Amino acid sequence: MIIEAGYDIVELLINGVANRRKKDTEDVDENPLWVLTMDSQLRYWSTTRVVDRMGSSSAEHVDDIARTLNEEPRYSRYYVLAHAERADKRDDDDWLYDLDQIIKHHPALEGHELLGHVVFDDTGAFSTVPRYSFRDYVGLEHLPRAASFPGPHEWLDCPCAACVQHEKLLKEIRTRHRNSTSDADS
Repeated sequence: MIIEAGYDIVELLINGVANRRKKDTEDVDENPLWVLTMDSQLRYWSTTRVVDRMGSSSAEHVDDIARTLNEEPRYSRYYVLAHAERADKRDDDDWLYDLDQIIKHHPALEGHELLGHVVFDDTGAFSTVPRYSFRDYVGLEHLPRAASFPGPHEWLDCPCAACVQHEKLLKEIRTRHRNSTSDADS
């Protein structure tokens, strides 16, 4: 799966991290820090638990984050951090952005690019990950994009969905035309 927008990331984390968090609510002290990794083409690789009990900030665990990312450096070019937090943290709008800046520029994480944080609380999620298509955000022009070539294509027997759909529609139109001309001849 190629990640093309922030909502793809949130969908992956909701199915994994947020649902696991709901199951783990018996242990109030448990507050794991997760990392979602993508390769150099923004293909999703994994969602991994970095630490079981996060301190007051994910910045405290930069060495753990670096260790997790460096286990498979080919598959962790881009990453997103995720954790749970109290709902009252939303009152301070800049804390998550400031946290991104600390982690993004840490020397231990060189070679990996942080796309942001996703934080879950009792009311939902908030994030510094770009929400829509990455191409719409200034500063993310360098991120790879999935190529698409809308059909129909000029070459014969193209197996792509657009060409198959176009051929099916053409067959239906030709059949309808033949039927209407044969009815008119009768």
